[in-house]
Amino acid sequence: MAVLPSERAGAVAVDPGGGVTEIAPARTESSTSPTTELPTSRPPRPVHGVRTTDGVPLHVEIHGHHGPVVVLSHGFTVDSDEWSPQIEALTHRARVVTWDQRGHGRSGWGDPANATIDQLGRDLATVVDAVAPCGRVVLGGHSMGGMSVLALARQHPEWFGTRVAGVFLVATSAGDLISDGPLGALHAVARRAGVLPAVLQGPGSPPRSPTSCRGATPPSAAGWCVAWRSPPTPPTTTCAGCRRPPRACR
Repeated sequence: MAVLPSERAGAVAVDPGGGVTEIAPARTESSTSPTTELPTSRPPRPVHGVRTTDGVPLHVEIHGHHGPVVVLSHGFTVDSDEWSPQIEALTHRARVVTWDQRGHGRSGWGDPANATIDQLGRDLATVVDAVAPCGRVVLGGHSMGGMSVLALARQHPEWFGTRVAGVFLVATSAGDLISDGPLGALHAVARRAGVLPAVLQGPGSPPRSPTSCRGATPPSAAGWCVAWRSPPTPPTTTCAGCRRPPRACR
């Protein structure tokens, strides 16, 4: 069960009936008037305990305190930070929910076999259930995030027009972009061989390591590549045969 931010932190809470209740931030001693205007920029409030149907932990945040709930799904190889301009523009009029899709940003990776658009649709349903179990939402999706929204629509058509009040899609597709032709064949071979990150990196680029969860190495490089960092410093341990660092005696 997802645990929404506490009252002291100033966010939302789940009432016994399952609804979401807005809770204003606690007033501090420095407050000078009941009509004092709240700051326009505040740290996001994390929603803890959101897990997908196959057990992958998702990083979910809420920005803003009032208005409709807007859930934004980011694109491939980026994370929820790509929505920063939209968050800044909307937080004074809406509660903006951002989340890192599996294998991206601060969310977990899971089994590479489950790295599918259909699974992303189920992941999005989990996020919506966590942040708005009873209320209506507006869904936004960019690129792969738009595909997540479309997958959700296919899985839960009854939500649209009822739970989902509106949708906006940015630079996305409802089709299989690389299922056919030479590019599709290359993608399939690279995925099976576990070298998809190297293919996406492009020829001539220095080797780098895929990371998730702000620096933790994912269990499999055959999944989606998300963020990149420079290779770690060579180990200080020495090779038993030549007493040099292991990389030096290759």
